[in-house]
Amino acid sequence: MKRTYVLIMVIIAGMWLPVSGTIINVPDDYLTIQEGIDASTNGDTVLVQPGTYVENVVSDGNNIAIGSLFLTTGDTSYISSTIIDGNSAGPVFSSNHDYISPAIFAGFTVQNGSAFSGGGIYCQNSSIEIYSNIIKNNVCEYNGGGIYGEDYYYSNIYDNVIIDNHAGYRGGGAYFIDSMPIITNNRICDNVSDGDGGGVYFWDSHQSDMHENYISGNYATGDGGGIFIKNTMDVHLNLCVIADNSCLENGGGIAVWDSRLELTNCTLSRNLGETGGGIFCDGATDLNLLNSILWSDSATVDGNEIFQETNNFFVDYCDVQGGMAGHGNIDADPMFVDPENGDFHLQQGSPCIDAGDPSSPYDPDGTFVDMGAYYYGPEIPEIIDQSQMIATEGFWFDEGVVRWQQFFPTLDNISAVEIFIRREGSPGDVIVQITTDSGEILSESTVDENGIPGNDWIMFNLPETIDLVPGEPYRIVVTSSQPSPSPDERYRWSGNHDSDYPGITDVYDEEPFYDYAFITYGYDYRLDIEDTDIEILPTDFILSQNYPNPFNASTLIEYGLPNSSDVTIEIFDILGRKVETLIQGEQQAGYHQVTWDASEISSGMYFYRIQAGKYVETKKMLLLK
Repeated sequence: MKRTYVLIMVIIAGMWLPVSGTIINVPDDYLTIQEGIDASTNGDTVLVQPGTYVENVVSDGNNIAIGSLFLTTGDTSYISSTIIDGNSAGPVFSSNHDYISPAIFAGFTVQNGSAFSGGGIYCQNSSIEIYSNIIKNNVCEYNGGGIYGEDYYYSNIYDNVIIDNHAGYRGGGAYFIDSMPIITNNRICDNVSDGDGGGVYFWDSHQSDMHENYISGNYATGDGGGIFIKNTMDVHLNLCVIADNSCLENGGGIAVWDSRLELTNCTLSRNLGETGGGIFCDGATDLNLLNSILWSDSATVDGNEIFQETNNFFVDYCDVQGGMAGHGNIDADPMFVDPENGDFHLQQGSPCIDAGDPSSPYDPDGTFVDMGAYYYGPEIPEIIDQSQMIATEGFWFDEGVVRWQQFFPTLDNISAVEIFIRREGSPGDVIVQITTDSGEILSESTVDENGIPGNDWIMFNLPETIDLVPGEPYRIVVTSSQPSPSPDERYRWSGNHDSDYPGITDVYDEEPFYDYAFITYGYDYRLDIEDTDIEILPTDFILSQNYPNPFNASTLIEYGLPNSSDVTIEIFDILGRKVETLIQGEQQAGYHQVTWDASEISSGMYFYRIQAGKYVETKKMLLLK
């Protein structure tokens, strides 16, 4: 569900990019950003070179993109080196676009704005995209120290750092009224409100979504240290961390009044308020919490984690300190990695791992959903000798190469392992070992090559049942009894098309029969191999920015796969129409690249999208001829 939502957000954002137009360079064509905007027409891009521009920029009415060189290169260093300084003379950037003329503002440091409302960015009647900016040290007398949005529809705010802003009344980091923003992957930290909503304030708005945001260190003298929500329907928070915020009154993390709020896979911790350290909600509020963690929040008067005055209150499959009625809730230390320094990932052995709602979509590692904003996926070195990789058929054993897969049992014993192997020629016997994570052999089984069919699943029954410690790491190690003299004399270790895990799929337990417990897989070696012969596989899916960008005629797209996956890479135009399919089919783990030849395609902004299993990501690129 998370990946699908992000994809929709990106495609919608792309529809607002200019189809065609002129690139206006600042300061080469015009000395100031404002002059460049004034000279622009629908579809133009105002491209700003690095430097400090002391301006109060206003964009009104045109469908244009305003950005640093980050907009065309994807190089994040341009964000901090391209500064718009408001010099305390008004909002740094103001937008008053109509809804049918959307625009883009991206890749700047926005600082030292001062206004009645919207010290950093002021948006009214707008549908402007705001992304990849640093918005800092801005102030306002009233609402929205960093960002002010009124009648702000069909727009996205994502990948920004909103920090050290100050509002005299509401919304130290951001304030939204009668708006419907999508707020994704922002760091909203250390903002201050002299009233309500230290981090973010929603008032009288419609459906508003916040995904994958880190909201920390914000302060309000009134309610809602992190977030304040009032008279707003259908606010959705997903995969957000809300930590170390504080207020003098209600709701150190979140305060909700007369609204409907849904939190899924969120982490609230170390927040402080007078009433409701984690969440405060009044009697007219509907609140639904699922797969979330509320731990170590404090209230000086009442309700350490949650203070509720409503009967429309549902908490399920959550870890709540002090306990909470509901389905699947627990009261146990979540075992954060380093909460004092802001790291709320889960440690191995956390009771929140695989403890979420079983009907929720699985985590990226294919296991039941974890509680909290971060799923547990331990990083395991994954090494492969590229000379042993067969493009479509898995891997074959050479001298000294060992195939292993780490697993964390959920039960206390193991009696058999099933593996899919394709045999070609006479490559020797297959040896299967169960070891500790440090390599101590607990059991070893051998199947003679004559007992291995040409292409089938092989059941390795262990000599005796092994006792295991649930949650501790173990390995299943597989190798051949002799080197493979050539690709024609080998075992191919192919993945199961019904499984997310190549090679090994099931670990059998005496009772119950199936015990799915895998986290990831990898390779190890019994021989020393030169550094030039090995490649470190990516630990996560990667889609890099195309190069060059902008480009003329052709561009290179690179991507990384942590495991074998069915991969599709497609090109879309700004209206969401598919232009071309570049890749479609199964590919092995590793780093890959593909070239898009656009010599027959007209100039404009395009999107390239990868889907590999559950992973989906989209990036944009600019074709100029």
